[in-house]
Amino acid sequence: MDSDIDNLMGHIGEFGKYQMRQFLLHILAGGTAGVHMLSLVTVAATPDHRCLVDGVESAFNATYNDPDMRQYIPVVDGEFDSCHLYDSNNDTITCNQWVYDNQYYRSSRVIDWNMICDHRWMAAVSQSVFMFGVFTGAVVLGSLADRFGRKTIFCLSGLLQLILGVSVAFFSEYYSFLFMRYLLGIFGSAGAYITGFVLTMELVGPSKRTICGISFQASFALGVMLVALWGALIGDRVMLQVVYGLHSLLIIPHFWIMDESPRWLWSQGRIHEAVSIVERAAKINGQDAPDRAFYVSRGMSGMRTKEEMELNTPKAGIIDLVRTPNLRAKTLNCALNWFANSIVYYGLSLNTGKLLGNPYLMLFIVGLVEWPSYIATVLLMDRTGRRSLISSTMLLGGFACLLAVFIPNGKFLLVTFKGLNRYC
Repeated sequence: MDSDIDNLMGHIGEFGKYQMRQFLLHILAGGTAGVHMLSLVTVAATPDHRCLVDGVESAFNATYNDPDMRQYIPVVDGEFDSCHLYDSNNDTITCNQWVYDNQYYRSSRVIDWNMICDHRWMAAVSQSVFMFGVFTGAVVLGSLADRFGRKTIFCLSGLLQLILGVSVAFFSEYYSFLFMRYLLGIFGSAGAYITGFVLTMELVGPSKRTICGISFQASFALGVMLVALWGALIGDRVMLQVVYGLHSLLIIPHFWIMDESPRWLWSQGRIHEAVSIVERAAKINGQDAPDRAFYVSRGMSGMRTKEEMELNTPKAGIIDLVRTPNLRAKTLNCALNWFANSIVYYGLSLNTGKLLGNPYLMLFIVGLVEWPSYIATVLLMDRTGRRSLISSTMLLGGFACLLAVFIPNGKFLLVTFKGLNRYC
C-alpha cells in the first residue's frame, strides 16, 4: 500500500545528508542537458556575412567589412546585404560564395556548410531535429524508466549522451549529422534529465520538492552559461563540440554511487532492496532504522493485494487525461502553458546571437538572468500558489516580448526586456 512506502520513507526524514548526496548526483543531469540543448548556438553559429565578389577579391584574403565592396553589394540599413550582389548591369542577383565576419566566430557548422540564405533551413532543421529527439526521449524513456528503473535509464542515457555528444563533432555529412543530433536529443536532454528529476522527487520529503525541482532548472541554466564560456574560449567548432560532449563524463560514475529509487523498487515488488536502501539512508541521516521484518511483511502483503486489484481494475493510460471534461480542460491548459513557455524560452535562447554585442556574453547573461527568477519562485510559490504565480509571470513576460518588438536591435533596453522575459 502507498501508506506503507510513505511510512518507510519517513524514516530518513525530509532532507538529510543522504538525500543531499543523491540530489547532487541527480542534478548534474540538468547541467549536461543545458549544455547539449544550447550547443548549436555556438557550434552552428551564424556570423554576419556578405557575398564574395568574384574577380575583385579572393576567398583567402577577403574581409567582411571592406568598404570598397559597397559598390558591388547592396547596403541595407547600413549593413551589407547578406545574400545578394550587383551584376555587370547593376541588377541584383543572388550569390553562391560568401565572406563571413570572423570577429567572434572563426569556425562553425554554418560556415562549413554555408547554411545561409537559400540554405538557412538547414540550420533550423538541425535544432528542430534535436527538439524532436527530446520529445521522443520524454515519451519513450519516461515509460521505460517506469518499467526498467530510473537508475537504469539515467545511467544508460548518461553513457549514450557521452558517446553521441563527442562523436557528433566528427560527422561531416549533413543528414548523418541530423540523425546523430536526433539521438543526442533523446539521450542528451531528455533521458538523464527527466529520470534524475523523478529520482529526486521520489526521494525528498514534500516540503523540499519545490526547491529541489526548481534547482534542476537552475542547473540547466548553468549549462547554458557553460556553453557560452567554452564557446568564448575554444574557437574550433570540432574541439568545442567534443568539450561539450565530455561534460557527460560527470554522469558515468553514477552507476556505482547512485541508488535506485526506493519507491520504484517497492512498486515493483523488490521490497528487500527498497528497505536496504532506506536502512542505509537512515544510518547516514542519523535516524532510527526501520523495522525490516515489519516492512518486508507489509510490502509482500501489499503486493499480493495489488496484484488482485490489478486483475479486476483496468490500467490507467494517457487517454484518461482527456476522458472527463474537468481533467481534459486541466490537461489542455497545462499543455498550452508548456507550449507557450517553451516556444518563447527556446526562441530567445537560440537567437541570442541576433543581439548586437558579444554573443558569448549575451548567452551567458541569458543563463545568468534565470537564477534570480528561480530564487523568487522558491520564495513565492508555496506562499502565493501555482496559478497566480504562473499567470502573473506569463503576462509580464508576454508584455516584455511585445515591447521588445518595437525597440531597435542594439539598444540596451531591448536586452533588458528580453532578459525580463527570460526572468519570467
